[in-house]
Amino acid sequence: MADFLDRDATDQLAALEIGADIAGSLRIPASYCGVFAHKPTFGVISQRGLVPPAVRAADIDLAVVGPMARSARDLQLLYNTIADHPDATRKRATLRTLRVGLWIDEPAFVLDHPVHDTIRAFAERLSAAGSVVSPISAPVPPGVLLSTYTMLLFAIMGASLPPLAGVLFEALRGPARVATAMGASPMSWAQGVLGYAARHRDWLAANETRAHLRGEMITFFQRYDILICPCAPTVAFPHDHRPINWRTLSTSTGDRFSYLRMLEWSALATTCGLPATAIPAGLAASGLPVGIQIIGPPGSDTFVIAVAEAIDRALQAA
Repeated sequence: MADFLDRDATDQLAALEIGADIAGSLRIPASYCGVFAHKPTFGVISQRGLVPPAVRAADIDLAVVGPMARSARDLQLLYNTIADHPDATRKRATLRTLRVGLWIDEPAFVLDHPVHDTIRAFAERLSAAGSVVSPISAPVPPGVLLSTYTMLLFAIMGASLPPLAGVLFEALRGPARVATAMGASPMSWAQGVLGYAARHRDWLAANETRAHLRGEMITFFQRYDILICPCAPTVAFPHDHRPINWRTLSTSTGDRFSYLRMLEWSALATTCGLPATAIPAGLAASGLPVGIQIIGPPGSDTFVIAVAEAIDRALQAA
């Protein structure tokens, strides 16, 4: 991967690509490689063929299929090709007076300083281009968001567990509930167990909370046109082939944290089914790419990509 992290090298691999995203699998690689990707509004692009068998009738909850490209313009072209109901009109966006909520200072989430500083510098350039950029706190309660997201996500994964693994998770439900009551985090083993062994009533409760969170975001977008936040907490890192629960990531200051915390910044758009376009924001001091998510209200996919194109056109030329 290290040989292909810069944008010029990545451009030589493919002009366009299609991927899936349930935990940032479009947005995080785009951020690490300095390219563009779009996680669409849930349901606007067919999942047919995403997971065997191809005759699956129901969509996988949270999951989406979306485009990846080397420019926002190409992203829009591929999106319009694969969307079930593409927008026939080519939308344009202007950066002047664009109302931007900038969410990068979040105590509950990991964000390495070089990533934070690169995005802040990007926001200053966006402001200089005429956008109204307002630093904000979390648009929804972070703890509620992560608890809801992990319950929904791990319940999906638990549905395909082999029988013996299912028995193990059932046996761990009691200890996991105790650990959660004692303050175990939404990214802990305890939340994973409760999600993998979720009852239908657990899913219903999480789904109800999701609906409330989505409603809060719809209200948020009455005040702001878009939300900008990081795609990932760090820049790209060396491969780690150990089991996922054994992996850790490091910040530039040497602090270590669970690999699963990489999902924190992906949770909002995924949980609420919002469109999110990942674009390059610049290079960290290490020379590695840093990406941002441009998130909009449900169904605003073409507008969000148009904003990405306007940013790419204006800031790349600056």
